[in-house]
Amino acid sequence: MKGALHRRGIDRWEFALRYTENFIRWYTAFRLRDPRVLDRESVSTEHLVDFVRSNLKETGRFVYVPNFYESLQRKGIDEPEKWALMLLRNVSDHDESTIAVFLDEFQNTRLPQYNFDIVGDFHESVESPTCPHFVIGSAVSILVKEILGRGALFGRFDAERILSRERDAHLLEP
Repeated sequence: MKGALHRRGIDRWEFALRYTENFIRWYTAFRLRDPRVLDRESVSTEHLVDFVRSNLKETGRFVYVPNFYESLQRKGIDEPEKWALMLLRNVSDHDESTIAVFLDEFQNTRLPQYNFDIVGDFHESVESPTCPHFVIGSAVSILVKEILGRGALFGRFDAERILSRERDAHLLEP
């Protein structure tokens, strides 16, 4: 699947749908304490919203997330990538809970498979005290110079070096 994205590209709708689906799966799996929700063979994409509505008894802002996801599927939202990126912050801020976001290989947002720029849309979502974003990746120089060192995300992250046994790795935290 990963290779297919590189060949054909991904548009803002597909990105928003995948990002939102990923959030729904992880949030639901966490709340239900059931990692099977993460497996598309256990809970298919087509049945995800029904599964959430049937099994997760939410009272906070997350209760609106399945509706948002369905609106994305119908392409009934302006700027879908922006709203998808703000979704996690909206839930955590409203519910006064914490949702930690780990963005792995974030430097890949600059690759040609993305036919749009999402870096600027992260501006608002990373500034939430209830929704910390951790940017991790193997191409630290690209992350620091090209993505986090200028533009909309400039000055919003601190760097922490993480040493591993095999090689050095870096973690960037807002």
